[in-house]
Amino acid sequence: MPHKQAKRGGNSQVVSGLINANPTGYAGNLLISNPAGSTVGSGGFAGNYDITYTPGNLIVNKAVLTANSVAIDSLSLNGANFGNGLAVLGLINVTPKVLSFNDLGITGTTKPYDGSVYMTGLALTTSPGAFFNGDNVSALATGTFSTQNVGANLGYTVGITFSGAGASASNYVVSGGAVYVAGAGGNGPANGEITQLNSVTDTGPNGGNWSNPASWTTTGTSIVGAVPTQSPVGLVGVGTPNVANVIIPVGKNVVYDAAVGMPITSAVEDNGNLAINLPSAATLAMPISGVGSVTIMNTGAVTLSGNNSFTGGTTINSGATLIAGSNNAIAAGNIQSNGGLFGTASGGVTLVAVNATGSMTLLSSITTTGTQSYGDLRLATTAAGLNASMAGANTISLTTQNANISLLGTVDGQPLRRNRY
Repeated sequence: MPHKQAKRGGNSQVVSGLINANPTGYAGNLLISNPAGSTVGSGGFAGNYDITYTPGNLIVNKAVLTANSVAIDSLSLNGANFGNGLAVLGLINVTPKVLSFNDLGITGTTKPYDGSVYMTGLALTTSPGAFFNGDNVSALATGTFSTQNVGANLGYTVGITFSGAGASASNYVVSGGAVYVAGAGGNGPANGEITQLNSVTDTGPNGGNWSNPASWTTTGTSIVGAVPTQSPVGLVGVGTPNVANVIIPVGKNVVYDAAVGMPITSAVEDNGNLAINLPSAATLAMPISGVGSVTIMNTGAVTLSGNNSFTGGTTINSGATLIAGSNNAIAAGNIQSNGGLFGTASGGVTLVAVNATGSMTLLSSITTTGTQSYGDLRLATTAAGLNASMAGANTISLTTQNANISLLGTVDGQPLRRNRY
């Protein structure tokens, strides 16, 4: 309840009244009384009026009320009994203006993949008239997508806050609460989108895990964190790569680990070393190019089924298994085996060549268009899903279409009299 006070000697003339205020208009009654309590005049805040007080000749032509103050316009104080000022005492309760999400205009619901769910481009395009002139206030939005992966028609959640000088921010609220949910049962349709990132480069610690966000920088920028993983959106069981191209620089070694999740199909330019370290079987269809090498580690059988052209060769560690699932799975065919296992998938896989050194266990029959050469070999019974010999599953055949086959070591521990066929 505000009070207006005019000085008269040692006494006061009090202007008092109850004001019910809201941001879209102000209305109320102004009551003027003298110290003895007799009413001398009244008027409404909604329009122009005159108030006269006698004796003392207080004349008020118009009252003006704003959201944060009360003012008297065209004030005339006549007579010796009044000073030159009018004091306003008290508080005004203002009912906040209610804004809709349409008033706020949420934009920025699309972004390129960055490895996080955060809506980094989120913005508000507040409609004209949403805020009253003179209110130093702004609306801020923060939000998250329902997933971090590439996809369209994604759900998201946006939170709205108001900020401003003084108490201006408290003059506004959002209808239904300050949280907008896009998607089923929410405030609007699921129209969010995360688009595929073009390229990342391994800039992390040497030997770091593929799944570590610190390993990857968006190529040509200083932005770190976009792990090249696979989105489940797309072809069932295959999905879509969140990053189109992955670059492993010269001298870098990155470990493709189980935490990567769904096998990726990004194109990999390997100029260093790609170490595949999986505890369970997986098929990797990513095409691998570059001058680098590939190392197979751990006990999970790795099937390479991409159109590969890397030139640095393949290493199979002790106890590790590599299955060639495409004609170019091992590129030019150079293999260094340290007690590893190797075979080809069934379905007519014909390799370019196999030039293997070290000890290796063959899991299947091998067919090449070019040469085959081996160090120490052990022959295993062909497993299900692998290339079997025409002579039966218990027989392993080595076949070349137009070149030599060289056995340069032992077979099942026994030296051969003839080593070239």
